[in-house]
Amino acid sequence: MAAIKKITPLLAAASSGLLPGAAQSQTVYENDWNLDFALLNYSEEDRIDVTTLATTVDGRLSDDDYVKVRLALDTMSGATPSGETPTENGSTFTGTSGGSSSTSSSSPGLTSFDDTRLEFDGNWEHTRSRISRLNYNAYVSVESDYTAIGTSISYQRDNAKKTKTWTIGFGGSYDRITGPGNGTPEPLSAANNNITNGVGKKNTYDLLVGRSFTINSRTITQLNYSISSSSGYMTDPYKVYSVTSATDTSTTAYNESRPESRQRQSIYWKLVHQTRKNNNIHMSARYYSDDWDVKSLTLDYKHRFNRFNGSYYEPQFRFYNQSKASFYRQNLAFDEATPEFISADTRLSDLQSITLAMKYGYLLKSEARINMRLSYFYQTVEDNFFDTNKALTFDINYSLKFD
Repeated sequence: MAAIKKITPLLAAASSGLLPGAAQSQTVYENDWNLDFALLNYSEEDRIDVTTLATTVDGRLSDDDYVKVRLALDTMSGATPSGETPTENGSTFTGTSGGSSSTSSSSPGLTSFDDTRLEFDGNWEHTRSRISRLNYNAYVSVESDYTAIGTSISYQRDNAKKTKTWTIGFGGSYDRITGPGNGTPEPLSAANNNITNGVGKKNTYDLLVGRSFTINSRTITQLNYSISSSSGYMTDPYKVYSVTSATDTSTTAYNESRPESRQRQSIYWKLVHQTRKNNNIHMSARYYSDDWDVKSLTLDYKHRFNRFNGSYYEPQFRFYNQSKASFYRQNLAFDEATPEFISADTRLSDLQSITLAMKYGYLLKSEARINMRLSYFYQTVEDNFFDTNKALTFDINYSLKFD
């Protein structure tokens, strides 16, 4: 499903370098490997359900080379808001991954879907010298209607004392999008007419510059600036908007239309502090803006309480606030002129969300580790018929070392 996207590997790779000189601070054992199995379930109330199975292998090929490979399988099903205005009369059109969408009383304004995604992600870090490292990343994600291929490279350099680290990274991705009938709908056309174009193509290029430094023996911080440029097919092939009648008793669904380019930029700050009781505090903030007039602020706080037996528990609080895109509309009146760009997608509206989570991990006698996490997500959406959303996420992973 095109709506569920992979987080860009460029930012993830840069964030992993928060600890200056981390690659050199640990004892290196050649052929010392880790194997990780993970199961995740994400379930929205009366909507989307996602189950992920993932396997990760990472270890050192040599003192200078570290590799990490991840393979994941997602199964996704349920229903998601289509953008259509719910009415008693309703209408039917093609939904995500070939499912049907109906605005009947049983599921007004929701489109059903059922899809599977297979994803491969590979990372290679090479130590060039005592104070510099190169990080290469590539991924492939394949669904029935969405294929994404991406790659990135980042360079990290420490100062002589390894108390400061500069990071610069470049990334790019190529996406191939299909909709109903292996084609993309004609923007602004009536959804029931099934007018389609060819396969949608989108290219994205990313640049990231960051710096991390040690404040004192217990505190380190990081600041990143990233900019991204996308061009090509940006419209969601499964989202529509409604033109309502004079009495608001019936609607006609039309395929949405979005600009063919998007420029994004963000500033990310993170701080990690170790308390005198050897517990860890993680705080981060991210401000995002783009030329669609979407602006957002993300605040995240985690506090890990380490136990003497190698176990820990970690509560987390996350807050997200977003302003709507300039072309977002809940619906369009029958006597209004059709704009060039319009979308009723809830993800482009004014919204706020909070996430509360608890993570617990413990070390087995075999030096294997089990981690479990349960989180609750609550979202409010303004100027939309679907004004709330709730979700529970549970994930568990098992990791062990081997030679």
